[in-house]
Amino acid sequence: MTIGLFPLNVVMFPTTRLPLHIYEPRYRTLMADSIRTSTPFGIVAVEHDVMKSIGVACRVRDVPQQFPDGRFDVIVEGIDRFRIQDVRDDLAPYLVATIEPLEDSSVAVDVRLRREVATMYNTIADLVFGTASAHYEPDVDDRLGSWVMAPKSGLEVAQKQQLLELRSENLRLEYLLGHLQSILPTIRRAEYAQRVIRNDGYFTT
Repeated sequence: MTIGLFPLNVVMFPTTRLPLHIYEPRYRTLMADSIRTSTPFGIVAVEHDVMKSIGVACRVRDVPQQFPDGRFDVIVEGIDRFRIQDVRDDLAPYLVATIEPLEDSSVAVDVRLRREVATMYNTIADLVFGTASAHYEPDVDDRLGSWVMAPKSGLEVAQKQQLLELRSENLRLEYLLGHLQSILPTIRRAEYAQRVIRNDGYFTT
């Protein structure tokens, strides 16, 4: 299977959505081709000028705005992961890759682990965003929890790519749990400092 590539300094995840502003002519063509043919395109992370070999096939969900000069805004949604086998630059204005699917191993999801990660994720979301936070409800949401929680877990680009490449939901949940446990104390201290500021310097409990 071949797919047009959109290299970016971001890591996309399956089932998540991302707004993009499309201004380069080659990527305008890529988006137009994807919309016209109802075929996916691939978002692949670039780090230190090196394109990763594992990315995510995406589709255009919406085009909320188009500009007179040809630029436009799109909302894209991740579908599935893939591994790049070969890349060519002579088939289209954009890069075209031959890809193969990257699938998870057939291991049952650890429900207890998923709930533990969700509890910590929701705790941090409340500390950072307050009442505006969006919780992940593992017993209601049938999407894989790692894909839902990863985009807003404070991961760096390299960490997101590591997570994306893991071949098991349980491994991804364990990765997220370790990360969330490591950042929670810092977030609690920052949240407490903000409470002190809000209370004109008075310490509260």
